[in-house]
Amino acid sequence: MDYSHSESELANCSGTFSNSCKNDIFSKMLNTVDYLDSKISGKFIIYRSFFDVPHIVEFQIDESKKTHYDSFTPERTNAAIAQESFRINGRHLTVSHSTNTYTVWPSADSYRRDAHEIRFMEELGQIVLVSRTVESIPSSTAECLANYNIVYYWLNDFDTWEIEDVTTYLGRECWVLSGDLSQISKIIRSMYHIVSIAITLYVDCITGVLLKYYLYDVNRKTTDYMYVEKLLFGDSADSVTEFSADTVAGYRNISPWGLDLKSLEVV
Repeated sequence: MDYSHSESELANCSGTFSNSCKNDIFSKMLNTVDYLDSKISGKFIIYRSFFDVPHIVEFQIDESKKTHYDSFTPERTNAAIAQESFRINGRHLTVSHSTNTYTVWPSADSYRRDAHEIRFMEELGQIVLVSRTVESIPSSTAECLANYNIVYYWLNDFDTWEIEDVTTYLGRECWVLSGDLSQISKIIRSMYHIVSIAITLYVDCITGVLLKYYLYDVNRKTTDYMYVEKLLFGDSADSVTEFSADTVAGYRNISPWGLDLKSLEVV
């Protein structure tokens, strides 16, 4: 059984398409790392029901140089960056400006994420999920670049969501999906703080990344959201922000492995 479709066929997936088309969208969203360029930069706004205010996430990734940077800033007037992270010489550094502390992780591999693959198993007569570990992207960018929680837990039942439309957002063609979250288990609801019963997603047709999503309660009031303001690939992507030791001047090192800035080979 062939579950593959060309890019043009996928871009035209809308309305009451078959589950094989949904499967291809589902698979691409679980495997965004296979479709992303080595250089990516972007900015998105995110609000969750347990946040006090929305937050701004900005990031730059250059896998050819094994470097990345991301920052997390409350969306307030004149708000300062709350947290930054850097991938430097195979290690990972997180900086908390709200607590004046920093942590050096033993390796960038500490931030590995699972990508997934959908396969049709002839011997079982069904589609199964196969996990494979890939090198990480910054964890704070997962809401946009690799939101496996939304995909696996909220879209795994193809009967609960539909492909509503194909539209353009930020100059990129994307699928508009709508879903029913009312059947999600209490355990998953508690684990991911889900208070919503419906979801709308805008998914990039080429990469499978989430360009924006909205979650709604029973009164159709928005409870959570994320929307991308900028997303650049390849030569158009912004350069990765370089780390300076001045960033953590006077800050306390809380690395439980006893690692310091010297282990990053930057001082």
